[in-house]
Amino acid sequence: MTFLNPFVLFGLAAAAIPIILHLLNIRKLRTIEFSTLTFLKELQKSKMRRVKIRQLLLLVLRTLFVILIVFAFSRPALKGTLGGIGTHARTTIVIIFDDTYSMSLQNERGTFLKQAQSTALRLADMLKEGDDALFIRLSELPQATIAEPTHDIQKLRNAIRQTEASYKHGTIEEALRLSSRLIRQSRNFNKEIYILTDNQRTTAFNRPTRGSAPQPEKLSNVKLFLVPLSEKPFENIGIEKVEIPPTLFQKGKSFPVRATIRNFGTMRVQNYLVNIFLDGVRVMQKSVSLDGGARNTVDFIATPQRAGFLSGYVELEEDTFEGDNKHFFSVAIPAQLNVLLASSNASSSLNIRLALGLLNHDGTSTALALKEIAPEQLTSSVLAQTNVVILSNASSLSSSQADQLVQFSSQGGGIILFAGDLLNPGQYNAMLLPKLGLPALVPIQQRAASSTAFVSFEKIDFGHPVFQGMFENTKGIRGKNANVESPKVFSSIRFVSEKEIRSIISLSDGTPFLWEKIPSNGRILGFAVAANIGWSDFPVKGIFVPLLYQTILYAASGGSTLAPLPSLAVGERGDIPISKSRKKSAAAGRMSAQTVAILDPNGKGTLVQAFASAVAGSSSTIAFDKSSQPGIYTVVQANDTLAQIPVNIDPAESNGERAPFDEFSAMSERYGMDRNAITIVEDPETIDSVVLQSRFGVELWKYFLVGALAIALIEMMVARESKQTAL
Repeated sequence: MTFLNPFVLFGLAAAAIPIILHLLNIRKLRTIEFSTLTFLKELQKSKMRRVKIRQLLLLVLRTLFVILIVFAFSRPALKGTLGGIGTHARTTIVIIFDDTYSMSLQNERGTFLKQAQSTALRLADMLKEGDDALFIRLSELPQATIAEPTHDIQKLRNAIRQTEASYKHGTIEEALRLSSRLIRQSRNFNKEIYILTDNQRTTAFNRPTRGSAPQPEKLSNVKLFLVPLSEKPFENIGIEKVEIPPTLFQKGKSFPVRATIRNFGTMRVQNYLVNIFLDGVRVMQKSVSLDGGARNTVDFIATPQRAGFLSGYVELEEDTFEGDNKHFFSVAIPAQLNVLLASSNASSSLNIRLALGLLNHDGTSTALALKEIAPEQLTSSVLAQTNVVILSNASSLSSSQADQLVQFSSQGGGIILFAGDLLNPGQYNAMLLPKLGLPALVPIQQRAASSTAFVSFEKIDFGHPVFQGMFENTKGIRGKNANVESPKVFSSIRFVSEKEIRSIISLSDGTPFLWEKIPSNGRILGFAVAANIGWSDFPVKGIFVPLLYQTILYAASGGSTLAPLPSLAVGERGDIPISKSRKKSAAAGRMSAQTVAILDPNGKGTLVQAFASAVAGSSSTIAFDKSSQPGIYTVVQANDTLAQIPVNIDPAESNGERAPFDEFSAMSERYGMDRNAITIVEDPETIDSVVLQSRFGVELWKYFLVGALAIALIEMMVARESKQTAL
């Protein structure tokens, strides 16, 4: 038996009080003989014997009562598996503190975070000389807040008090894996892990991953205490994700935004308001009704009114959990594209020049800055200021020029090829096409310019981004060209093989009229005809101007997917390629090995170093992993905005489902822990007594207290009988 309050045992000295009082009450009587009372002597002896027995019994009962009371307050306990080590065994504790954002919710006892802090401080107060502790916040994984066993209890208390709810998501399973490594540093006999959490299921366990997960280090002879601060799931409506499909973004041109809304609770919601904001202005509002556990999509249309980077967000009306009521996104609207037109004669560039001039005066399209040169003037310095190169009937290119075009494409530049009478297939096959990963050209197919000897559009891939926004409705004409006026094609070029290209528009003889190289770091596209009426009447058809413009926009998108940069979860690492921010190639080229600043949603800047990307198609990359709150993070250099990074709360935080104990037990068993070593602390305020009972066995103070009360009752009855007899 072990006494948890051994100093109370000094109170056993009080057991001598009844004995002392008994001895003081014994008085020596003088005997006087009366002859007339002789017959009473035998009766007196018998009665006095019974009185003495009662007095001795009362003495024993009163002494035993004092002893039992003292034992009850000294908290005796049966020893557990530690045997004789008892309270003298040194202990190492690991406190796993769930500080995810859902801990900011509350119940009748207050916020879960405050409850966890109070419980953790109780654990700190239990530490004795020789004990040490480690402290792990989920928001700081894979690192620990206190990673070395510390004897500094004040340091532990400060770390507990300074803990706040964090937007960053972490899991208890990941923290348990870290604990299994850290606790091995301790040489103390007792090792205990405490998990303070609101018991959210998505916070408890890691997400399923493909392949076999690494085997965790075993936690044998370690006790685990789980303190679930909540058993009830919370009702919550949240934004799961916001998607913007591949789009050719333009000023004044609408683009779609799709938000997925989910009811994570059990109660149906009716007419729940959903808003979309662009540049801080609400542009549309809709409502959604959802059953418990259901999800639905809400489609919006947003129209950018200016060029540049535009930030936006989808927002829900307020509910219990506010962390997922707003989801941020960002898009980049090109202000001006630098187009370089290289052609061998004026007729090959005339129609292109007229078309682009017409676009620049319509007031709604993205401005195109056109520069014309001869093919021999094509140099790296010229390409550095260019977004898209159009080679129209360029007769030939040197080997060095071909290398420069390859480098231009690898850095996200766009290339558009037009055929022509001066184009030399043999020279292209030798110098340029193999370096760009394109198949060889076959000789030009010539047809007589008659009304019957021509081919026209056969198949059009309306799903290609080139056609995004060109037609009001492509669903009814998908796979057909009934609503598209086809040109008459008399001459065209084609490739020996079409495995490396994607046909966007094909002719009735199977020749790709408009094609794209896939895969490609930059966009490489080509037309099978010349940009004049010698090969076809394409330049005089109504589709020529919008198709040329859309092709230039698509080519200028570089190696990106035409979608905005993907949203990151708070604290998640992301490598942000600068060229995908749609910055001009010259600015992106200057980024290599230079320092830029990342501004958080509050405008506070952090300097980071850009590094050369190992991924072709991007000259520089920013390693970004310092987000601490949702919002738009802006990458700037001097006065230039290079990228905007939308950061949102991890969707796992939205799900209020609670983790069952069986799953916790199964997870603990994977770490080599026995089920008997796992204790659930249902009331955090009793954590100290639960821990002590676990360390030393079952406490017996209750039994001693009950025994003392029983003795007191017996003493009262014996004392009352003694008084009645005396009377």
